Amino acid sequence: MYNRIALIIVFLVLPWIALAEADDRVTVEFAEPDRYLDAGDRPRDKERNLNSIEGFLAAEVGRCLHEGERVEIRVFDIDLAGRFEWWHRPEGVRILRNIDFPRMKLEYELFDADGQVADERREWITDMDYLDRGTRLPARRALVHEERMIRDWARLRFCRRSG
Repeated sequence: MYNRIALIIVFLVLPWIALAEADDRVTVEFAEPDRYLDAGDRPRDKERNLNSIEGFLAAEVGRCLHEGERVEIRVFDIDLAGRFEWWHRPEGVRILRNIDFPRMKLEYELFDADGQVADERREWITDMDYLDRGTRLPARRALVHEERMIRDWARLRFCRRSG
C-alpha cells in the first residue's frame, strides 16, 4: 500500500522538479499571443495551452543544456494539431487531419557558459507526419502531438551538439 502511494508521489512530483530545474536556464516569451493562428479554442484553453507549451519547451531544452548554458526562446506563432469545429456537439470538437499538422514559429538564442551567443535561429518547427507516427503518450493527454514535436526539435537542436 505504502509502496503504491510512494510511486504515485514520485511520478507526480518528478516532472515538476525537472521543470523547476529547467526554468532558470530556459526562458520562453510569447510574442503577441492574441495573434496566433491557433493556440486554443477558447480563452481558458489558450492560456492552459500556452502554459503547457512553455513547460514542454523549458523541460525538453533544459534537459539538453550543458553546464552554464542558457536559452532564450521567443514564440511568434502557434498552430495546434487539427482544427476546432464548433458545429459538432454542443461544445465543439477538434478534428485531426493530415493537412492540419502542428507547427510553431520561434526564434532562440543559445548562450554559452561565458554569456556569449553560441547559436541563434528563427524557424518553423513542424510535425507534418503527426498522424502517421505512433505515440507513447496517453491518448487523452492534451497536446500530445505538440509535445512530441517540441521533444524532437529540442533533441535535434540542443541534444545532438558536441559538448
